[in-house]
Amino acid sequence: MLYKFVRNFLWNIRDSFRFSIRDIRKDIQGLNRLKRLEVDLLIEQILYQIPSSGVKRPNIKTSEDTIQELLNSNKSLARFGDAEIAIIDGEGMFYQKYDKKLAMRMQEIIANEQENLCVGINNIFAPFQNVIGLLRDTNHMEKNCYMYSVPKSRRAYDKYINYSMQYYSTEYFSKQHCGRDFEIWRHYFKGKKLVLVGCKEAADNLKFNVYDTALELHYEFVPNRDCFSVYDETLSRLKCYDKSFIHILMCGATACVLASDLCKEGFKALDLGHLAKHYDWYKRGIDVAATAENTKKFHSIDEKE
Repeated sequence: MLYKFVRNFLWNIRDSFRFSIRDIRKDIQGLNRLKRLEVDLLIEQILYQIPSSGVKRPNIKTSEDTIQELLNSNKSLARFGDAEIAIIDGEGMFYQKYDKKLAMRMQEIIANEQENLCVGINNIFAPFQNVIGLLRDTNHMEKNCYMYSVPKSRRAYDKYINYSMQYYSTEYFSKQHCGRDFEIWRHYFKGKKLVLVGCKEAADNLKFNVYDTALELHYEFVPNRDCFSVYDETLSRLKCYDKSFIHILMCGATACVLASDLCKEGFKALDLGHLAKHYDWYKRGIDVAATAENTKKFHSIDEKE
């Protein structure tokens, strides 16, 4: 009943919108058609914003609970964002071409529980807090992501996740309390022995390093593109360290598989992605979401500055 009501309401809005711009669209040069509003996706987006709507949601721990579990245990973390789901779905990304073996390994990891491995997925199934503020205070790329990319991603996740599993957050800090959470991580790294696995370009570009409180800091570099192509070699190098080292993975989709395999070998491996870059930009006073240019630059392939 609720679905039908929302659907009919949106259809009326869509039809009114088309009528109101009928004359205008004739005058727009080079515009052959307007994008149709994907009503079903928009309906889903609205329903997921209603806690009591009855839509199916996976069990995902909050970012705060996820952080605390990782800090207070020997568990590892593998994170699945939109890019990882796209690769499982058969697509290539700008930093990682499609690889059947990579896709199959990730599909296995996201749907099956593994001892001591926390599997993180985007919490796009829970109602967003302060949606009006979110859409008002961010740039058009972020708004487009919320209105269109998020519903599409949700459908993609639905094909591969296991609704009986306990999932964790992909967010390793809260956007509302990022300064506090960065310091929590820095305190955790203090006195630890870390191996940072990522591209040299990303490491060289850091002015402020969130990991510099560590007792020992070792770097194992991988290519900034298609690093799954050197997976076996990379895993062999990482297994040479003793179990007192924590592996920090900053290597895109490859990090999911590395986290799983290193965890099986008895290591603690944390897929923390852009944590170092987020901290560096935070200390420099740069807001990732302030402009579309910032958002695009942040998520681009790391090149030497």
